[in-house]
Amino acid sequence: MTTALANTRTRKQWAKEINLAWFKTVDDVCDVAELCNAAFKQLGTSEYNKMCAEDLKFSTKLSLEFRKLGARSDILAYARSRALPPNYSSLFEFLRMDPASLKFAVKTKLVDERSDFAKSRAVAGALTTTSKRPIGEGGATQNLPSPKEANEIAEATGKMVAASDGKVYTGTDEAEQDQYNERRDQFYQTLDAITFLADLGTVDPKFFLKNSEEWWTEKLSPKVIGNACEWLRLLKETLESRQ
Repeated sequence: MTTALANTRTRKQWAKEINLAWFKTVDDVCDVAELCNAAFKQLGTSEYNKMCAEDLKFSTKLSLEFRKLGARSDILAYARSRALPPNYSSLFEFLRMDPASLKFAVKTKLVDERSDFAKSRAVAGALTTTSKRPIGEGGATQNLPSPKEANEIAEATGKMVAASDGKVYTGTDEAEQDQYNERRDQFYQTLDAITFLADLGTVDPKFFLKNSEEWWTEKLSPKVIGNACEWLRLLKETLESRQ
């Protein structure tokens, strides 16, 4: 930033400067973030929130995210050096990442200036989650990375990543991924059957659901799927015998 942040300003003066910086380029995004953080430090929580609600061009929620971004000098430095996407929605996703994880993402080119929001979100998710479930699983396809990007992220992070084609990518060879997705389909078919039976009041699905996280290992266990299918077959036979 060219403006010295040490100067004391009134709330209205801070708002005017932030609104003037509200942005056209990635450098403007970074300037807005730094100004919001500096204003918060000087004004304090109450007065800063009042400025966000009454004086700024953009929403309070957005200004709070800009304040957090302004406190992350590493993200701003990468953005200004054109190593990260220029849009603020992507930069906000990187707030979840610690500096070491972000450095890894930049160094390995998992994200760069051309990365869109979907890929940025997937990278941030893959490098911050401890869950064994696929990154982005269950989300809208337009918010998911392309198959190529998903496989790239999976290969670099060791996490499974859902893609815009509705499949999950594991960063392995094509045959192994097809096998994984086949098991995944079986998993959902089994789960649908359990849910259907639960709706009929014939079975309590908690037996399966309480440990569902264990079903999402690096490779879905065929034994687990087989056991579930066998259980459903036996249950079906038992129900039929009672009719």
